[in-house]
Amino acid sequence: MQIRRSMNKMFLIDLEQKALAKRREGAYGEAVDLWLELVRFDPNWEHGMAQHEISGCFEELGNYQKAREHLNIALGIEPENEMYLGAKASLEYLHGDPTEALELYLALAYTYKGQEERVDRIRPAIFELGARLGLNQTTVAILLAAALQKKVLRCEPEVFELTLTQS
Repeated sequence: MQIRRSMNKMFLIDLEQKALAKRREGAYGEAVDLWLELVRFDPNWEHGMAQHEISGCFEELGNYQKAREHLNIALGIEPENEMYLGAKASLEYLHGDPTEALELYLALAYTYKGQEERVDRIRPAIFELGARLGLNQTTVAILLAAALQKKVLRCEPEVFELTLTQS
């Protein structure tokens, strides 16, 4: 039994290495196929990293819906993972719903609480999204301050609810 588990792990590591190499080569479709084979065996591979990688490849291929689906799986595995939150926020910012992107960036800001330099890096995106949504800067600043103070602001639809109003 131990030998089988060890061989299976080596097989999955080999798939991962091949998928990473294909992505580095820009062969995103081939990389997706390898990642999908890997997640058939272990959907939670490396705490959702394989799902994140699949998402990145689909985004490169222009399939934003599939990219979104796999990021959602990764976030289901690790809801407060900063890399997954940032990737989903960026995907929505560039190719999706500005309201969702703003919610995600605010959730990401919360994970950066106490790390002002990191919050400062995403602050422009937050204010840009607020402007796209017709919010004034004061309203956006209040939303950001609230996000930094309240743990309930998370990237889980049933927990995270933000009402955007114009002032």
